[in-house]
Amino acid sequence: MIVLAFILILIAYFVLSTRRRAKEPPGPFKWPIVGNLPQIAMINWSRVWFAIDHYSKQYGDIMGMYFGSRYVVVLSNPKDIHEVMKRDEWNGRVRDNNEKVKSSGKHLGLFLTQGELWRETRRFTLRNLRDFGFGKADMETSIMSEYRTVEEYLDNQIKTENGEVCFDDLFGPPVVSTLWKMVAGTNCDFEDPHIRRMQQVVVDTLRRRAIGAGLFFAFQQLGRLFPELSGFAQQRDGFKFLKDKMKELVDEHKETRVPGVLRDFIDVYMEEQEKNPDNPNFFDEQLAVLCMDLFVAGSDTTTNTLRFVILYLILHPDVMKKCQEEIDTEIGRERQVGISDKEKLPYTQAFLLETDRYCSMAPIVTPHCLTKDVVYKGYEIPEGTIIFMNNWGIHRSKERWGDPENFRPDRFIDGNGKVITNDEWFVPFGSGKRRCPGEILARANVFLYAANLLQHYSFSVIPGTTKPSDEPVIGLNLSAQPYSALVERRK
Repeated sequence: MIVLAFILILIAYFVLSTRRRAKEPPGPFKWPIVGNLPQIAMINWSRVWFAIDHYSKQYGDIMGMYFGSRYVVVLSNPKDIHEVMKRDEWNGRVRDNNEKVKSSGKHLGLFLTQGELWRETRRFTLRNLRDFGFGKADMETSIMSEYRTVEEYLDNQIKTENGEVCFDDLFGPPVVSTLWKMVAGTNCDFEDPHIRRMQQVVVDTLRRRAIGAGLFFAFQQLGRLFPELSGFAQQRDGFKFLKDKMKELVDEHKETRVPGVLRDFIDVYMEEQEKNPDNPNFFDEQLAVLCMDLFVAGSDTTTNTLRFVILYLILHPDVMKKCQEEIDTEIGRERQVGISDKEKLPYTQAFLLETDRYCSMAPIVTPHCLTKDVVYKGYEIPEGTIIFMNNWGIHRSKERWGDPENFRPDRFIDGNGKVITNDEWFVPFGSGKRRCPGEILARANVFLYAANLLQHYSFSVIPGTTKPSDEPVIGLNLSAQPYSALVERRK
């Protein structure tokens, strides 16, 4: 009888634990304890977004999956994404190991905060960065000043190394320098070992990803039990290093600032602390993590994009030739390319849009979390549900793009020869209230660097070597594999 009762209990547990709620979105069969991890492993254990996209095609644009007991709703239609991401309740942040590795278990900074702390921090940051040039004409001047250090480096490599250039860390310091002048009032010199060390920590931290990422996402405690295997240890140590550096920067500003003299964003933040000491959203640790968020964002995404840009030019010389011909015809080579020239260069713009689509650097985007129960299109989705935006599937949709596996910039050119910049199926910067706040600076950096490099240089495979691979390195974001190229000054 005891054995029979035990068997009946197991059967009841199996039935109840695999049952889906009546009005939840459809999805794969839910296994006890592990949820949908077996189905994910069947498709691709390390590239979770492949599995998510695979099952989204099977179960629909709004799909429910279980990572262990963690419930995830996957959105694969941009119409849904653009609609719901305008609503506050869809814009919470997930509580997981990211808090522990970045900010001692708290929601701090800009990217992991939610509610009033996030809203006030975002408004304050964007408003005051504008006072130091963010989104203004001065920003272009600053970008081009840093860009010239890249030209100097390339010219030196052409003279001394026959034009063989490694692109692993070429763009890091000059790209982040424009933002860092606004934030901390200092330039990031091209050869500064301190800045290069910090940026290498960013790269190492964001690229450290466990092979069974879905498993460690599902069972957070495993990350702490197996810190090396899960990548938790390196991410924890990396973010601690960066946070300590930002605390040192904040302390330096405290010692050197003069009240009323605003040198940079950090000074403005400290002045706000003094003016409103009772405001709970302004405090030293929040400032340190906010600076870390800005440094990481400025060091990683744009630098990565530029590495993909050069990689795709090497792999698609016909595309490079068309961009160069357009620049020669519309701009010439007597002056630098500026932001005001964008409309004259539709194909070059299309090439950069196709780069973002094809690489899909953030294949899922930073997960969101519901802050209350919602009903959407008849589905009942509970508070605490994790929301994935299936960017990979959107950017690789055959329904929308026809031949998404091909690199083809012309898909962003309309029948009148104009560039298509507002396609709803193009979402590299996210959507809604949490759309990337640095988009303006990122787009300006990528366009100015790419267009001016194309104006003066050609890039190709080094003779006697194989073509670099376009298979990405897997991390918190996707990045190009290390590669070198032959760089030549155009005649």
